[in-house]
Amino acid sequence: MSHKQNQGQRPFRCFHVTLGLLFACVSLAIPNLAMAETEYSAVHALFEKYCMDCHGSDDPEGNLVLENYELLMKGGESGASILAGKSADSLLVKMVDGGIERDGKTIVMPPGKKKKKLDAAEIATIKAWIDAGAHAPKDPQALVKELVTPKIVPTVQPRNAINDLAFSAPQKLIAAARYGSVDLISSETRSLVRTLSGHRGSVHAVVFSADGSQLFAASGENALFGEIIQWNISDGTLIRKMQGHKDAIYSAAISPNRKLLATGSYDQTIKLWDIATGAEIKTLSGHNGGVFGLAFRPDGKILASASGDRTVKLWDVATGERRDTLTQSLKGVYAVAFSADGKKLFAGGVDNRIRTWEISATAAEGSNPILESRFAHEGAILRLAVSDDGKMLLTSAEDRTVKLWDTAEMKEKHVLELQPDWGAGLSFASKNKMIVVGRLDGSMAFYNTENGKLISTNVSAAVAKQESISK
Repeated sequence: MSHKQNQGQRPFRCFHVTLGLLFACVSLAIPNLAMAETEYSAVHALFEKYCMDCHGSDDPEGNLVLENYELLMKGGESGASILAGKSADSLLVKMVDGGIERDGKTIVMPPGKKKKKLDAAEIATIKAWIDAGAHAPKDPQALVKELVTPKIVPTVQPRNAINDLAFSAPQKLIAAARYGSVDLISSETRSLVRTLSGHRGSVHAVVFSADGSQLFAASGENALFGEIIQWNISDGTLIRKMQGHKDAIYSAAISPNRKLLATGSYDQTIKLWDIATGAEIKTLSGHNGGVFGLAFRPDGKILASASGDRTVKLWDVATGERRDTLTQSLKGVYAVAFSADGKKLFAGGVDNRIRTWEISATAAEGSNPILESRFAHEGAILRLAVSDDGKMLLTSAEDRTVKLWDTAEMKEKHVLELQPDWGAGLSFASKNKMIVVGRLDGSMAFYNTENGKLISTNVSAAVAKQESISK
């Protein structure tokens, strides 16, 4: 496999599945997108069949979004789309049943002569649900799609890749994102403390709350949905699941005020979530590729996003409006990180360069000049991490190198030993005295920040996981 990937491909985090197994799944799988049968689910299935091209969260017609019950009931520019108990007066029914006229013409949705319209039975289903009270689904999780594939037993022991790392200083824990689970590892003893299981697909991003009491782990099924699980760290119990993206989630960040969670998906959107309630607040649209990196500015007012569309975008967190688009990158961008004072933004991706921009207070378009574009690695840059004091920057790349940089002059301080596999997870730990690298082969290594030398390698958790999978 080439170390360089074009911007249309999913990033490195998907490649823990062997090519042979992947091709077998593609050739043998019979997709079965199943939903539990509930009153609302039947209506939701009709929306997915006929309406999502115009009424998805990405630039919805008339600001009417039909992706979930809450947004449906919220309505759009023309007001409420559903009047519970009154199907004949509900705008949505009138739109699909030919009850609206404009300029002497009857309007029937979906629009266009070639688009298939809802038949009488389907319209009757919507009417019956509304007349019965337009009740919310009893189990929102039942509406999540599932891809059913044949169970294929691998002929070799599969890798249990580490896709991301996060460190909690208060808890002295390292979270290692893997397929279907997250390992919590002690930063002092390097031993496995607990495994958080039950994730759908690969966990691509993990982030601790500021006090380390909670962990947010983002995953999802490709082309189906994205999912975030919020965990209680003290006892490993699940607090809630949050779903909203149309594809797997690849990036996550928590705002400095601890109130917002931002997630970026391969569906090209960013979503902001209320941490206290798990409610989706807003969707930020504008990228033309997957969103692989997110970072809040330390003041919490600006969110930076890195995308496969070769851009970095700056967003106003309060309004959700785009402030600027930084277009200097030649290929897809995987990672972004702000300096400790928020005045600089670092980014890296497939063109092997670290770019540094000076970010103005307002981050307004045209006010964020590029300061430097430095060739850093011989392969695509996968991860960036800035130390708490802002003096050091860590980078990992597809050439299996990990480098430590002095941010003041952007000079190399140390080049760590050549890694056995891509360093998909990267973090500072122990008051910036230690570097932690998580690899796609499932292993983890700890290095001294002062000299770049290896402290220890942790493969026990990876081996235990692989043995469990093989059984």
